[in-house]
Amino acid sequence: METRAFSAQNGLGAVSHTDLGLFGDDPPEAFAGLTRLCLRIFNVPVALISIIDEGNDRQFFASQQGLRAPWCDMRQTPLSHSFCRHVKDGAAPIAVPDAREDPMFCNNPAIGALGVIGYLGVPVMGPDGGPIGALCVIQDSPRAWSEIDLEMLQDLARCVNDEIRLRATSRMACMLRAEVEEQHCRALRHAAVSESLAQAFMMPDLPTATRFGELLKAGCRALGTERGAIARTSGGAAEVLFSHPDPATCPPDPKDLTDTFAQAILCGEEQICLFDTVGTKTEGRQTLCGAPARSYAGTPLVLNGALFGVLEFSSASPRSSAWSAEDLSLLSMISLFACAHLGMLGEIRRLRASEAALIEALNRARRKGGVTARAATRRPA
Repeated sequence: METRAFSAQNGLGAVSHTDLGLFGDDPPEAFAGLTRLCLRIFNVPVALISIIDEGNDRQFFASQQGLRAPWCDMRQTPLSHSFCRHVKDGAAPIAVPDAREDPMFCNNPAIGALGVIGYLGVPVMGPDGGPIGALCVIQDSPRAWSEIDLEMLQDLARCVNDEIRLRATSRMACMLRAEVEEQHCRALRHAAVSESLAQAFMMPDLPTATRFGELLKAGCRALGTERGAIARTSGGAAEVLFSHPDPATCPPDPKDLTDTFAQAILCGEEQICLFDTVGTKTEGRQTLCGAPARSYAGTPLVLNGALFGVLEFSSASPRSSAWSAEDLSLLSMISLFACAHLGMLGEIRRLRASEAALIEALNRARRKGGVTARAATRRPA
């Protein structure tokens, strides 16, 4: 007797179902209940929910009832032993009255190894509606499957599909909740860094070096680094203006940019973030303070559309993981804050220079006026 396909549906692409717990050590209890029900309804010795895993060349039984050893313990077979893969690939039910006489299945090793002779399987769908496996009942002797058998098995398969969608919805809800919590923590972290940066420049009567030192300290705390520095660059050299933790360790004279991380930043005018410098093109380079670094994050500083210098953070040890998008966002925020206050500092210095020049001009004018007045008093009557 030939295999009968009860419907002709277009094949649907497989979906990612590895994160739904279908391959876990403990079968979902809802699935176990459905396969037990299949045994009673169809009066068969074996019922399976089979998930096709092409990547590992296997069909995995999300639930099984009645399989002989060792398959009941292994809960899987190679795809060479699978009838269900054909159900999944065709996205349609398959009825096999006697596999020994069926051209598609007569050479399948499952006939001897698992005792599969009569077979009825219907597709099991993933969360996106694509087939991922089959719900099947197996007879160890020939059986003529009826349309009523098919309808009942399809009704039970809908319960399997609903359970899979429920698991997917639950997993998605957990992922969304975790994402919301992560975004909340990220917002709190940004707010804490922003407050630290703002306080560094709002506290009265602090020397300029202390203010920028507090900015770098907040940046080190936010990024989990040991050192930070702000440098002005010009003509292949860098002048470290501010640093943390110890400004006294900074070179007093402009440092040659050769073999520094800052040189690589300035060449590309972009951020460089390395969670471990070993094995990279920048291995062996130094920070602007002259120290080697195993982890490094730096970004160019741009004032009024012109390249001003470099902001960098580093540690002597590598990071446990790569820099995240949040870390890069914080680095950008710190650099913008630094540029804003460097710009204000520049304006203040220019104003002070103008004020000093004006005062000097007034003093010269007064001195000149005083000399003229004294000279006039000495003239004879």
